[in-house]
Amino acid sequence: MSSPKIEAVKKELSAAVAKDSNGAQVNARSEPGPVGLTVITAAIEHAYPGSGVMRVLIDDNGVTYGVHGEKDFAELVRARKWLGDGALPEAAILQRLVDVAFFEGVAIWMDAPAPKVERGHESLTITLYRTWHPSGGKTRVRVTVSASGKAQVVSD
Repeated sequence: MSSPKIEAVKKELSAAVAKDSNGAQVNARSEPGPVGLTVITAAIEHAYPGSGVMRVLIDDNGVTYGVHGEKDFAELVRARKWLGDGALPEAAILQRLVDVAFFEGVAIWMDAPAPKVERGHESLTITLYRTWHPSGGKTRVRVTVSASGKAQVVSD
């Protein structure tokens, strides 16, 4: 799975990660992601778990999504028509997309309470729960996408 755009994004992410690598090796890869997307990852080799990594989602048109992407996660939701009556992916798939788009794919998500997805009038809210190592604490994460603007992420 490669294209000139994927290779260019891998180089861009690698350069961004390398700024904080203290000369350590940075590796980049692409892999199939949920709902026909590709996940591109750049990571510092042997970095402390959960650090030294950047990820983006890329669609078949070469558009990247996420905090390091060209477009916000909300644009992906709107492009897929998930705000309206388009078929929604399962909550676990949306959780994976949120994880990559906002948390570099390294958040530790809880199974209980289960991820929940709610549609409102021209909005979509994804409610997830993450835990922390080693404390085992719990944080609720709500991602809300409306008809315009960026996705709103609230942790409490």
